[in-house]
Amino acid sequence: MELTNGFALSVLAILGLLTALLFLPFVTPIVGAALVAYLLLPLQHRLTDRLSAGISAALLVVATTLLFVIPVVLILRIAILEAIEIGTRIEEGEIDLFLIDQRVENLLGRPVDTPGWIGRGEGFLIEFLTGEPGGIAGYVTNVVSLLGGVTEFLVGIAVFGLLLYYFLKDGDRFVAWIHSVTPLPEPLRMELHDRVDRLLWAIIVGSVLVSVIQGVLTGIALAISGFSSIVFWTVIAVFFAILPVIGASAIWIPATLYLLAGGQFLSALFLGLFGLIVISLSDNLLRGMIGARTAQMNPGLFLLGIFGGVFLFGFIGIFLGPLVVGVTKAFTEVFAEAYSPYTGQDGEITDNVNRPPQPRQAS
Repeated sequence: MELTNGFALSVLAILGLLTALLFLPFVTPIVGAALVAYLLLPLQHRLTDRLSAGISAALLVVATTLLFVIPVVLILRIAILEAIEIGTRIEEGEIDLFLIDQRVENLLGRPVDTPGWIGRGEGFLIEFLTGEPGGIAGYVTNVVSLLGGVTEFLVGIAVFGLLLYYFLKDGDRFVAWIHSVTPLPEPLRMELHDRVDRLLWAIIVGSVLVSVIQGVLTGIALAISGFSSIVFWTVIAVFFAILPVIGASAIWIPATLYLLAGGQFLSALFLGLFGLIVISLSDNLLRGMIGARTAQMNPGLFLLGIFGGVFLFGFIGIFLGPLVVGVTKAFTEVFAEAYSPYTGQDGEITDNVNRPPQPRQAS
């Protein structure tokens, strides 16, 4: 029996590895479709009350493509063009970062040796924003060349749309199948399901949607303050807003300092106050309004998950990285609870799970 079980597990591991390798080239459309389907499932359930599951899913796929996929592609294209334009303007001297040095000297009344780091920063921005291999434009060019081929692009869109359709149509059955093949007692399965559900909601709603709103607010403030290339800065602000601790302040604080260095005091005052009052304080307000649930994850782990996910999976790692870390944390906690002395019969979690062992009374 042990030999049979070992053989079965070995075959299962090999087949699972081969399946993962088959799916790896399509990790972005797969994860993207799964996350979008998770958001749309409540709407799918409502539509299914009036229409068939297949028709409801098809309508949602078409609506998602028209209202989400195409606009995002167009926005990213504009942001890329604006990034290249900013780099070109810095290189040609239209944007002068040495204003900071001049302003500091005027304020202090004596020369300040800052051109060194300003020059290095200017060189980094030129390399980052123009077509250098290590810059954002060079990176985007490589991505576009990879996805820009008609075949690759159409395959990615087709995989996303097809998977989104079936995730919506058969999502409940897929979740039920995962429950059926998970070798854990029912109470532990439900506990793990609830934690993963909270984690997904926190990542997608509590992080992404709130970050998009904060990024848009940052873009509006920058536009009012007189900055150009607003689409690019809005996209960058959205990315930084996803990061815990850092947030959109990584954009509006340097922008405020740049305005001060240029002598635009009213614009700097507006942007600084808007950033402190509206953008910074909007985080808790927006999460409460949207009803986002906490991921119950240390901000450091969340940040590490984002960077590690981007390094390993690319752009989709922004979502997949924290999800992997969070699921690992949830599974470890549930598994530990199942074998702790505070777990009841058949894996039922008792009220004493989070209580430390009590010392014995001396007899």
